[in-house]
Amino acid sequence: MNYRQIKKEIFMLYWLLVHIIGGTIVTRLIDDVRWTLPIIESIHILENSSTNRTVLMSITVLKIDYTGYSVTPDNFLNVLQGKAEEILFGGDKRVLNTTADDRIFVYFTDHGGQGLIAFPEDILSKHDLAKALQNMHKEKRYKELVFYLEACESGSMFDGILNEEMNIYAMTASNEHESSWATYCDEHEEMPCLGDLFSVNWMEDSEQHNIGLETLLTQYIDVKNKTDKSHVMKYGNFNITKEVVDEFEGDEYHTATASAPPTRSQSATSPAPTMTHSSTASTTTHSAVDKQHSKVSWPARDVELMHLEKLQKTASNTMTSLALQQRIATIHEDRTQH
Repeated sequence: MNYRQIKKEIFMLYWLLVHIIGGTIVTRLIDDVRWTLPIIESIHILENSSTNRTVLMSITVLKIDYTGYSVTPDNFLNVLQGKAEEILFGGDKRVLNTTADDRIFVYFTDHGGQGLIAFPEDILSKHDLAKALQNMHKEKRYKELVFYLEACESGSMFDGILNEEMNIYAMTASNEHESSWATYCDEHEEMPCLGDLFSVNWMEDSEQHNIGLETLLTQYIDVKNKTDKSHVMKYGNFNITKEVVDEFEGDEYHTATASAPPTRSQSATSPAPTMTHSSTASTTTHSAVDKQHSKVSWPARDVELMHLEKLQKTASNTMTSLALQQRIATIHEDRTQH
């Protein structure tokens, strides 16, 4: 399980969305985190001037609708399509009961591969996602749908499946052939990385700008420029990018000073589990965003390996070093066999 994908990202997204006027938020989370002191401290590390009052609060106020083994591809697609009757186990059966007048925002973070994204015990294929989105369009379940996807090779999930008539706009952490990147690595001994570069960048962008005035296109350009380790991509109907961000990520703290009127929006947030490859770390500093921290970023598939290598270098005794060396060797061996 990628704990970095549930700490700042899901909790901060929930905080950003929770003030949507007349909106619905459905949250899906494996929720197997042990809230130990190192994890709480690692969340605290990510706080900055705009978030210091919110992250830890979100731990207690976050409402999770689907957890554990109810976080499945079928349930995810049923939530999007409003099919409460087809959710056969787990969760509270909350779905998006949307109409042609609604805007939907979907955020998904997990591992991915060519034409697939991962769930705790299963995968969702590009084909099945495309089929569900086509069905939503056919049944007029939204006015506009925006989908932000954090995963390796995430561009492959949307490449070639979205036409303008579907009125869907997607932004992905990477193109069809590359890894996405974890960030805030090397910050904390017990936790390898505290976020994902793409997700941290778009959420920080929403926090730091007046999203009642900033357009989705401006956010895409900003996030693309800051996510300098992978190619952030966009797909679908680009006319939607003329819309302001708070049409989908509404927040009373921003919209209170914005000229755009409140809108009725519905959102689905989703995360989950694990996979891997090999590369070197790199450091990116964005002074305007990170006054206290440089963003040390690692390829998402290499996080476990690079964290073990870091621990081995700082091991306090020979026995610990040898044990870590064995785990590192096992990872390399597994990769050569696949």
